[in-house]
Amino acid sequence: MNAIAGNGGSDYRTLDKLFNKVNNTTDDHNMWLIPFNQGEKHSIIIDLGKQCTITSVRFYNYNKTEEDTLRGAKVIVMLLDKKHITPRKGVTLRKSPGFVYSMLDMG
Repeated sequence: MNAIAGNGGSDYRTLDKLFNKVNNTTDDHNMWLIPFNQGEKHSIIIDLGKQCTITSVRFYNYNKTEEDTLRGAKVIVMLLDKKHITPRKGVTLRKSPGFVYSMLDMG
């Protein structure tokens, strides 16, 4: 968001939030957001630097408010070593609820 002309470079929803270990939140200080441009590819490339075993991948979609959850990712395609590990058309992600809940709340 800081790359948008006129934004002032003060938006705190930056890439480092992908791995800050704060996941189930509505605090946008712990969220990542990029501009969406229809028809363009929006990619994240993660290089772990060495061969690793990955046992799972978990997505926490954009969850600021019920209305703002529409900003979240809709469909994702994942590749590992340039090979598809999801269908080529992608996997649909669920929209976040716009509030924080825990397993204790489901009690």
